[in-house]
Amino acid sequence: MCSVSKCEVSLCAYNMGKSCYAIAITIAAGPHPVCSTFLKSSSHSGGSGQALVGECRAAACRYNTDSRCGASDIEVDYCWGYVDCRTFSTQ
Repeated sequence: MCSVSKCEVSLCAYNMGKSCYAIAITIAAGPHPVCSTFLKSSSHSGGSGQALVGECRAAACRYNTDSRCGASDIEVDYCWGYVDCRTFSTQ
């Protein structure tokens, strides 16, 4: 499974030191490939391990095959006010 190598979204409860500690994230469908696991919070949950991409609903992404991400890893960051998968690339 694809992992989240870096997350620049410091206001997410799952982010500590640019690492995502959610067990898995979901990238939503729509005009922006948003991280729907994002949980806005000023306090952060500690954890261990590295989040995986559990499901990718961004059908227009070249790495998406049957809702699974085929990239080796992804990065998440703000884009136009959204918390987006920055590895997203159209087919």
